[in-house]
Amino acid sequence: MFYKKKIIFSSSILLFLLISFTIPSAQAQDILTPEIVVNLEVVTGTALSPDGSHIAFIRRVQRDPADDSGGAYTELFVVPSSGGDPVQFTHRPHNVTDVQWSPDGNYIYFRSNRPAIFAGMQVYRLPMAGGEAELITKSETPVAAYQLAPDGEKIAYVASDKKPAEIQKQEENWIIEADYFLHRRLYVKDIHGGDPVKITREDKSVWSMAWSPDGNTILYQASPLPTVDHSYMFKKMYLVEASGNAGPRLLVDTEGKLGDMAWSPDGRHVAWIGGVDIHDPIDGMLFVADAASGEMWELIPLFEGTATWLDWIDDSTIIFTSEEKVWTRMSTIPYRGGNRAIIIDETGPNFTSAHFANDRLTFTTNASSFDHPPEVFLGNIDQKSIERITNHNPVLETMRFNNYEYVEYEARDGLLITGLLLKPINYREGQRYPLICQIHGGPEAAYTHGWNTTYSTMTQLYSHNDIMVFLPNYRASTGRGVEFGKANHEDLGGKEFTDVIDGVNYLAQQGLIDRDRVGITGGSYGGYFSALAATRYAGEFAASAMFIGISNWFSDTGTSDIPWENSLVHFNLWHFKEDHRMAFMESSPIWYLERAVQPGNETPLLILHGAEDQRVPMGQAVELWVGLKMAYKELRDKALEEIPVTYITYPRGGHGLFEVKQQLHYSETVLGFFHEHLK
Repeated sequence: MFYKKKIIFSSSILLFLLISFTIPSAQAQDILTPEIVVNLEVVTGTALSPDGSHIAFIRRVQRDPADDSGGAYTELFVVPSSGGDPVQFTHRPHNVTDVQWSPDGNYIYFRSNRPAIFAGMQVYRLPMAGGEAELITKSETPVAAYQLAPDGEKIAYVASDKKPAEIQKQEENWIIEADYFLHRRLYVKDIHGGDPVKITREDKSVWSMAWSPDGNTILYQASPLPTVDHSYMFKKMYLVEASGNAGPRLLVDTEGKLGDMAWSPDGRHVAWIGGVDIHDPIDGMLFVADAASGEMWELIPLFEGTATWLDWIDDSTIIFTSEEKVWTRMSTIPYRGGNRAIIIDETGPNFTSAHFANDRLTFTTNASSFDHPPEVFLGNIDQKSIERITNHNPVLETMRFNNYEYVEYEARDGLLITGLLLKPINYREGQRYPLICQIHGGPEAAYTHGWNTTYSTMTQLYSHNDIMVFLPNYRASTGRGVEFGKANHEDLGGKEFTDVIDGVNYLAQQGLIDRDRVGITGGSYGGYFSALAATRYAGEFAASAMFIGISNWFSDTGTSDIPWENSLVHFNLWHFKEDHRMAFMESSPIWYLERAVQPGNETPLLILHGAEDQRVPMGQAVELWVGLKMAYKELRDKALEEIPVTYITYPRGGHGLFEVKQQLHYSETVLGFFHEHLK
């Protein structure tokens, strides 16, 4: 009943449509546009100098569309903690990442790829007093991670094995999968020169490391294979002498995902964030272990939230950030467990990590608010305060933004579901509005009370275009504890999806939306939901825009770079087992192609996918596109130009788009699509 004849937009028609859609008044500078969104400057990381006087931060700035293909630039700045104008330390095209201060505060370290100096991503440093970047590592392969020793005299870093010459020659003609593995090794090097020492020699791949406070031991996480899947699912924590004179020792035999880890200041204990078992979808619970004995304990059993970062304030106190429903918080807790104290509550900005000065009281972070993307913030534990230091994107200062409203309702089985609602910027009480359901990916993720506006998640952009936006944290989202996170096991696309429908119906019952003008969109797992909306749940939505989404769980599991994660923490089922076969098929959108093309069910569908996507390979989009074309032709005798489905592929695009011209095209196309079908 929602079918409208598909329109193929020419560039001129689309431009006219977007101009009429996004500029309701003559004051265009007051209205958010796709061009503004994709060109916003964003602070992506911060580091506080040891004495707390300065903050180094990375600012992401968009590339000019006329430039060669490539993603945004990242540049290094330093700003006084007391505020003032930032000083730029690096310039495009030399991107930087992983900023760290030397212990004396005289140097800023970072990773960068500067082929004129040395091949591949290497570690460099810049003196605070000014000068040229100094090369610290000369790794044969790119440096993937690093950390300075506590005394600043050594650096530990991770780099992969070099591909043998005979393999390079062979792969000009054929590639034999699993013929060899290029493991990620841990090295230690004196910052003043000399050859690095290979610390890990066993066939395991290292992903992260942390020096002990005395500089004698390195704690690291490693997995059996150097694959993305293994980095998610099969890491363990090991201890090794920084000298490389002895082999590693397993700290504790954990199971499941691992996140941040940190030493206590006295070096006696290690704290980390991890999953409770191999089927836990997220590393979100807090644990501590005795570094000598391996005795371990959980700090907040049954925590109804998700920890996102941790560190130590002193030998007996841990500080951590967490997602809890739609809010982010910072708290402290005794290292043996007990009552936590909230330092920054939901009235503060949205942030998920921090970096401390030597006083262990002052910290910095990149944080956002509902009306502004991430900036540099400075906080203080004793004062329970946090304040903004930098001010980018002056274009936003003239704009009005609605704040998100917290929403909670009962799903049809009685489970409490939460989310956020964003009303149109010119909302009028009593009027029913079109609605877009913006579905997050994962599903181990959640919408929290921050900026939430990007080229593919256009929440405030929709609000400025007279559309209401619903951001549901359906079952299996983070921020609600382990049980809630596992609530979709063996039922993908079932109750988790009806949680969204129940939320839409709740908003309709409140008199807020027009139930016949509801769209849905999202990327990755949100793209999977968008595909379900046009197939299994056809007829429930007026339009769907599917981005890098799954259409067939059988073929996706066999071609994705995360087959074990999909099976262990998403499904808790195996695609190769005959008695699990029907669960896989009944969860797949392509299982419902006949339903999708029936009169009254025809849902206008926009399929968008990156051609180089490894997480959800492009074949997922192709399967749904081809299946719908065939079903419409054979069951309805519809010609190609008559079916309400459009398929767009982005060359060079991966699991997300990084080029400004592609991001802009995506935003304009999706915005125009929903304008056609919801307005």
